[in-house]
Amino acid sequence: MTSILPNKVITWRLQAIFTDYALKTPPYTGRLVLRFERSKLPRHTKRRFAVLRVLKILDPIKPIDPDYDQRLPVPLEGQLLLSVRGLPRSYNLDSKFTQVLGDLPSIPDDEPDL
Repeated sequence: MTSILPNKVITWRLQAIFTDYALKTPPYTGRLVLRFERSKLPRHTKRRFAVLRVLKILDPIKPIDPDYDQRLPVPLEGQLLLSVRGLPRSYNLDSKFTQVLGDLPSIPDDEPDL
């Protein structure tokens, strides 16, 4: 994943963001523009979590295997990125495992104007 910031570009890896663990590999090809947002999900109330929203599909999302059962939902523009359980992927901003997110500018609580 590459983050484009006002004064620098950061390339980093979110472990297994598009991996179907049954396949142990990403099931799709394609490119997306994603945005981190402060989570407003009820299960994250009073905690600092971020979710990823699909802003734009740059290259069509296609299954690598035409017989893939779409256990990992196909990303759709405007929607949150989902896991194989059908829940939005979320990242605890206070976890030592997501310290790399500290390089990003603060994630606002409000929706930006696009």
